[in-house]
Amino acid sequence: MLYPPAMRHAAAVLLALLALPSGACGPGSPGDDDSAADDDTADDDTGPPPACWDDLAPGAVETVVSGLDGGTEGISFHEGRLWVTRPDALVEVLPSGEVVPHAPFEAALGLAPAQGGLLVADPGEFTFDGSGDDGRLWYASLGGTFTRELAAGMPNPNFVAATPWGAVLVSDDTGDPLYQVDYQSSDPGEVTVWTDAVPSANGMAFSADAASLYAVSTFAPDAPVWRVAVEADGTAGEAEVLAHLPAGSTPDGVALDVEGGLWVAANLAGQIWRVDTATGDAAPFADSLDTPASLAFGAGDDWDPCSIYFTELYGDGVDRLAVGVEGLPVPVAVAPPDF
Repeated sequence: MLYPPAMRHAAAVLLALLALPSGACGPGSPGDDDSAADDDTADDDTGPPPACWDDLAPGAVETVVSGLDGGTEGISFHEGRLWVTRPDALVEVLPSGEVVPHAPFEAALGLAPAQGGLLVADPGEFTFDGSGDDGRLWYASLGGTFTRELAAGMPNPNFVAATPWGAVLVSDDTGDPLYQVDYQSSDPGEVTVWTDAVPSANGMAFSADAASLYAVSTFAPDAPVWRVAVEADGTAGEAEVLAHLPAGSTPDGVALDVEGGLWVAANLAGQIWRVDTATGDAAPFADSLDTPASLAFGAGDDWDPCSIYFTELYGDGVDRLAVGVEGLPVPVAVAPPDF
C-alpha cells in the first residue's frame, strides 16, 4: 500500500475506515573486527563471517536511518547495497546511515533488482478507482542517474517482482489485475494481465522452487494471503487463499525466508507477521511498529542476512527487525535490451 504524497491524506482516511479496533552495523556483525586476540584497530579477523548477526535478539528492532520526511516506500538490496524509494526519488542508504540521492522520479513506489540496475514502479497520478493509465515501469542504472521507461499504460503500478521466465510482474492494489511486463521483445514493453484472481494485489514473492507466487491483498476486507500456482510455461494457475490476517490490517510488502516463512507487513496494524507457507499458520512476530510498508532481508557484508529491513509508509525512516532466519534470495530481473 504505497502512495504518492498527494494521496497520503486520502489514503489515511480509507485505511482508517478499514481498520478495526485492535488489540548501522551492530556489534558482532560481519563487518566488525571482533577478534579477542587483537587490538581491534584493523579488520583482520580470519574465517567466514557468521550467517546471522548476534547484536540483536530475534524480535528486536533498531533504526537504520530516520529524518526522511514524507515517508519511505520500496526497498531492495542489490550488489550489497541498500536501495529505498521516497515519494519522488530513488536513494541509497549507506551502512553509516547516510542517505545518498540516486535518481529523481515524479513518483516512486516498488523496487526490484535488475542486472546493473533497479526496476522502479511509478503510479503516475494515483487513482483509488484504478481508472488511470499513466503508470509506468522504469529501469534505473546503478552506475549513475540514467533512467529508462520500460512500459506504460498501467493504472497504479505498485510492487515489482522479477519472474523466472524473464518477464516482470507488477501489482496494483486498487484493482484486480496483476500485470506481466515483457520489455525484452518490444519497446515499450508489452503489458498483459497475468491473473485477475488476486484482488487489490500488493506484495509478491516466488517460492524457492518457483512453482508458487505468494501475494497479499491490501484493501480486501478479510486481508487474505494468496498462493497462485505457476505453470511450467509461466502462466498463472489456480489461486487459493493460504491465510488471513486480521481484518483491516492492510497487508503490504512481503519477503520469504529459507524455511518457507512468508513475512508480511501489516502496515496499518503496525505489525509484521510470519505465515508458514506449508501449513497456512499465521502469527504476528513484531508489533508497535511505524506503518511497515516494504520488506527485504539483508544482503551483502554490511547487512544482516537474518534481519528484515523495512520502510515506513507514514514514518520517516528505515528500520531493521532481527528474525533469526536467513532470507530467500530475490530473483534479479534481466536488463533492458541494448543497455
